[in-house]
Amino acid sequence: MHDKSYPPPNTPIKKRRLSKPRLSLIDTKPIELPKPHSQVNVNVIQYTTEASQKENWTTSTSNKKKCHEEDHAGFLEYETESYLHRRSIELKYLPVECLSNQPEAILVEWLTKLCRRFSFAQDTVFLTINILDRFLVTTPISRDIFQLLGITSLLVSAKREEQYPPEIADLLLLCDDTYTRDQVQQLERVILSRLRFNLMAPTAQFFLEHHSSYRMRSLITSDKEAFLRVRSLGRYLLELSLQDYSICQYAPSLLAMGVLEVSDEVVSRTPTGGVRSTGGYSLQALEECITELRLLATAFCQNGPDLSVIHEKYVNLYSTDDD
Repeated sequence: MHDKSYPPPNTPIKKRRLSKPRLSLIDTKPIELPKPHSQVNVNVIQYTTEASQKENWTTSTSNKKKCHEEDHAGFLEYETESYLHRRSIELKYLPVECLSNQPEAILVEWLTKLCRRFSFAQDTVFLTINILDRFLVTTPISRDIFQLLGITSLLVSAKREEQYPPEIADLLLLCDDTYTRDQVQQLERVILSRLRFNLMAPTAQFFLEHHSSYRMRSLITSDKEAFLRVRSLGRYLLELSLQDYSICQYAPSLLAMGVLEVSDEVVSRTPTGGVRSTGGYSLQALEECITELRLLATAFCQNGPDLSVIHEKYVNLYSTDDD
């Protein structure tokens, strides 16, 4: 007997008619999407979700295993070529200017926590902010759809980086259903068009992992545990830097080198006595970047969580659940 909750097997499938996009892909005027169900006050973005209000710093590692013995160990044959290629194109994807005022910084913080809630890779966080920044350079938008731009950038990034990107319905729920599915899809088309589908942006996270892996292989066994704490702090400071306008102007590879130097200083509690390598940059450029990062690290030391908590949370970013 046929289940009435489903159509009979021989029922002809109706063809869907694609609705014509309401947004002009070549218009340079500010984007104005259909009005949301309720007005959003971006000046007091509080994004009322429990996961956004409280950040759980105690990450369990009991049910995790490392993907490999050393990060990216399976790709050592192509490591140098990959690094050189990304160094050669990183400036192409560097936004002319990043988010520079408080409402946008709060949006970046919220998106970072959102990626953590979905258990997304750290690379997804950085690509999301890169997409958002680059889009804003090309297209001004009104503030009442700023949160919409955030979740749409996250959706595009997750489709590029994640095996299981989020459902649009889940993202809308986190915005209290302020926007509609149609609005997300329209804005997604505009973002991809304005960025010309260039989503292979080299991020500071990639360069940090590259430098960390290279240094890890050069250390003796007794020094590796200490360096793991340096790398964990570096990952944390790099994530914080996404909210800092003065820091996000630096090239990703330069920023990654500076973060490792500053993290080494904080963990060892002594100056490093000069940078180990400039990576092709001038010493002045690297010192300027390190100076900005030291200010960020100082604020962290005064108000941030304990180093042991950060190490527990960030030491195994590239791990997977046990079956």
